[in-house]
Amino acid sequence: MRTIQEFDPTDYEFLLKSVIDSRLLFTTKKYIAEHIGYSSLVSKSIKSIIKTPFELKSIFQGLSEEVKFMCDGDIDLETLIYDYKKASDFYRHRMNINYFKNDNKQIFNEHFFDLLDMIFVSNQVNKELPQKVKDIINDIYDEENDSLKIDIALILMMALKVLPTFNEGGDFRSSHENCTDDTKSSIEENFNTTVTFFKLYLQHLGYDYLIPLDLLERATIEAPNGKDEYDKYSAIPVLNRITLYWYITTILGQIDINELTVSANRYHCSA
Repeated sequence: MRTIQEFDPTDYEFLLKSVIDSRLLFTTKKYIAEHIGYSSLVSKSIKSIIKTPFELKSIFQGLSEEVKFMCDGDIDLETLIYDYKKASDFYRHRMNINYFKNDNKQIFNEHFFDLLDMIFVSNQVNKELPQKVKDIINDIYDEENDSLKIDIALILMMALKVLPTFNEGGDFRSSHENCTDDTKSSIEENFNTTVTFFKLYLQHLGYDYLIPLDLLERATIEAPNGKDEYDKYSAIPVLNRITLYWYITTILGQIDINELTVSANRYHCSA
């Protein structure tokens, strides 16, 4: 008889642990633990409480379906977790280069705008950059195929400090969940930080308006004022790290489409 692991070798314990430890859906461990029906996860390990592979798989797949529903089917939770780990490993070793260092907002914005321009506007790495910097950017972006090797949205989130490196950070604050650590930012502040960054980037690009950014800003304003029903742990908050990632990828995707259209129009006009 085949075991569940032979039928499906996916490491669901790792995946579920990543959702919990990275606070991807709730800002506190207590709320995610209550949401999946295992309140003792706050103080105990997954392995000591959830005993069977079938339970692990069922819980993770349930969360995956909730994520798909929240994000219009655009986000696959398993893929996101592995992409997050890959981006985090990359970022940890390069977080002090100018493109990612976020000690001065203006300087950080200038560098990251340049990085986004190379990927989504010019579609080429600046040849005048030092070779070491070009090598780092080439690790993220495949210029020849105009494709990403590492998810730039996740790198941006870590650089903006709205997402910790993989499986780190612990509890943080929100208007719906209690966290007593006032030194931690809130999910609302993280959404606002992201809105501010992209407003400035759109100004840099010369855009007057972008629908995905407008949707992000509306969610940022309206969601905290919604009815608080999260004390029953029955619903994932509208503002969470995965929906923030979704909004960012949607914004960058729309910019990419817009710039491709502009480039195509220029080509036809010059032909």
